[in-house]
Amino acid sequence: MAKHLDIEKFELFPHERTLGKGDNIPKGRGLYAWYIDFSKFKNFNTVEEFSKKIELINNLISLDAITGNVKSFFRNYSVSLSESRLFIDKFLIDDTEEEIIFGDKLKNLSVDDCRKIMELLANFSILVNPLYVGISSSLRTRWEQHHKAFTTIKELQGNNEDEGYLKALAQKSFGGRVAYKGFNWEYLIFACVEKDIDRKLINETEFLINRLYNPLFGRK
Repeated sequence: MAKHLDIEKFELFPHERTLGKGDNIPKGRGLYAWYIDFSKFKNFNTVEEFSKKIELINNLISLDAITGNVKSFFRNYSVSLSESRLFIDKFLIDDTEEEIIFGDKLKNLSVDDCRKIMELLANFSILVNPLYVGISSSLRTRWEQHHKAFTTIKELQGNNEDEGYLKALAQKSFGGRVAYKGFNWEYLIFACVEKDIDRKLINETEFLINRLYNPLFGRK
């Protein structure tokens, strides 16, 4: 008989379980990840509203401006690379003065079809790559740090803080980056495994996890 894999059980903490406090998250060392909680996007009544949900998700996962260098025989060029939106545009709408233009894939979808798609996405919330992964000497403290960073950026946005300063500050943490993207905290799931990890191995293991899973908001 095959031996069962010896893997620690992980816990999920959607917004409802933490209520913005996180005081029930384990205090000890361990591994953690953040996911999109697609179940929070199931409340809509029209195809247009469904499209707006997809647009919100797209805004979160869209990469910031990319710059690069192109070498030629004569000189080097600095260029800006714009992200292709051909895929996501198929699900988005464009409001004009005369009409609402649907993306190619939305043209043939009913509201019921859209609901079924979102139901399926909800089941994929923790089956696909996380937004961010890490290892910490205190899972609860790390959750609190990300939550504080998120709240700080939201407050600064509300106070019309200088955009350059705001963006630079937001880039320092996962919580800050998702806040800067216009996302809501309740759209996130915190998953963790409490495990006693040798402190000297944390950075090395975290490096490997980020390279293996390549999370959108992970350390590059």
